[in-house]
Amino acid sequence: PGGVKEGAIGVCFEDPGSSCDPEPQGTEGWGDEAQPPPPVGDGGGDGPLATSGALGNGAMLEDEGSDNQQHMAMLWMFVAFLMGAAIKHALFNLNKYHKVKVPYSVILLLIGGGLGYLEWSYRLVKKDNKPSADDMYYMSQGRWTALATEPSLLLFMFLPPLIYESAMSCNYFIFSSHALGAMLLAGPGMLLQVFLIAGAVQVVLPYKWGLTESVMFGGILSATDPVAVIALLKDLGAMPDLTVLIEGESILNDGTSIVVYELCYAVMFEPDKASTYFGRGVQLVLGGPVLGLLFFGASYFWLSRTKDPQEQTIITVSAAYVCYFVAEATPVRVSGVLAVFVQGILMSGFGRSVINSEAEHTIHAFWGMLIQLSETLIFLLAGAIIMNRAFLMKQETFNTLYTDFGYIFLVYFVLLIIRGLVVAVCGIYLRRNGHALDPASCSLDKFAQKMFIVVWGGLRGAVGLDLALSVNVDQRYRAYTADPLFADRCLFFCAGVIVLTLCINATTLEIFVDFFGLTKTSEAEQAVYKGAVKYLEETYHDYLDEIQRSHVHPEFISARWEWVRKLTVSDL
Repeated sequence: PGGVKEGAIGVCFEDPGSSCDPEPQGTEGWGDEAQPPPPVGDGGGDGPLATSGALGNGAMLEDEGSDNQQHMAMLWMFVAFLMGAAIKHALFNLNKYHKVKVPYSVILLLIGGGLGYLEWSYRLVKKDNKPSADDMYYMSQGRWTALATEPSLLLFMFLPPLIYESAMSCNYFIFSSHALGAMLLAGPGMLLQVFLIAGAVQVVLPYKWGLTESVMFGGILSATDPVAVIALLKDLGAMPDLTVLIEGESILNDGTSIVVYELCYAVMFEPDKASTYFGRGVQLVLGGPVLGLLFFGASYFWLSRTKDPQEQTIITVSAAYVCYFVAEATPVRVSGVLAVFVQGILMSGFGRSVINSEAEHTIHAFWGMLIQLSETLIFLLAGAIIMNRAFLMKQETFNTLYTDFGYIFLVYFVLLIIRGLVVAVCGIYLRRNGHALDPASCSLDKFAQKMFIVVWGGLRGAVGLDLALSVNVDQRYRAYTADPLFADRCLFFCAGVIVLTLCINATTLEIFVDFFGLTKTSEAEQAVYKGAVKYLEETYHDYLDEIQRSHVHPEFISARWEWVRKLTVSDL
């Protein structure tokens, strides 16, 4: 209802029954606030997370008489890559010369928010809807921020390489020791967290949400995000045991969060199909690892029959994307995150034997570049989308905007307290069975400090934002939920929590790690290291004495051995 407004650059749909803000005067056709995908059953695909097209309704479509401007999206992408390289260089120098270390993902999110604000401001001052050369950059950025109406497409683009590379570079032995603990946190622990959050928001928030809305909100906010967590832990580069535990939990709880989301969706809009969605949820969680195992087997078979570095690199990259696509976009309908993770972790444990040394270097270099590009785009986009759709668009939607911002901080502190309680409960098992967490290898004080890091490292990011955007673009939430602004507030609070966890938790995590001394080597490790150094020194001197004997190695008779000692012994 309400019809369509067409402009020279794109389309914008008006819906008088929704709480979406209209475009400012003179900005028709900019397209980044386009009509959300049609709800399920109306051409939007199968399931509450289905997308409606390869580029989405948010992509700017030109009038028939206008020139094709689809290539315009390429401009912002490469500008973003250059910005990422400049930021990476600046952060490196800041750490090198001033000993100040700031997470790369946090800076990207904040700069992305600034870009979103500039785009919004430029649209406000635009006097007409005719594109010009000056509009080129904002037209390009608008095509990317329009992906907010196709949230699943963002995950299809960026999640597979981030998950696969993280799993492939993971220590398989440590993960196998932490697997049950990670599943405990991501399964029963997360469900407990969901219901605690649901009960808390009904008490502390004045919006009179029903139980189903509260549980859905709790499911969206409970999932720790693999993209944000992986980016943070790579910057930190320490604590292999805790890194694997936190990273494993963030990846595994994706299946649980989607199960909770789809069950709540079914209860709201398709109560007669609730059992179907429950079965689909079980299929998501259990089918993902099976699909990942199948793709690993196929990749292993192919990799074992080629030694070409480029071909092996193409196989690993393509297998990650195809596995995620088969899992999420075909009737298979299993968890793509779990499938890609299992494929990567099996490659880490068993697949490296079929990758030759030359190909291993090529694969490492290519994946490193791909990960940096993916992180750069996803965090810049997340910042721009949060600023545009979650905050600036809500200025007229919410009558009590500043009060709602205050509630964001309240929700953030409630989440920290609840996560602390859940980790404390799961810590009973981790204390007895966790790798390097048992009483024999970890004192009670150190265990408590490590559990604090697990609590503090529970970041929110792209996955939660994707689910919140899926709620926000579906108009039926505004008609069928007790709070007509539930869809808007869900995105608003999720975006606020994402910003706070990244700006506060991610930025200060290394400070707590250094304060607790968790990166320091233990006395046992120092003793092993000293023993190894002593052995290497003795072996070095014995071998040096041997090769100095001219009758054994006459070609070294004219060597200057004092320089040999100076240039080699300092490395030990």
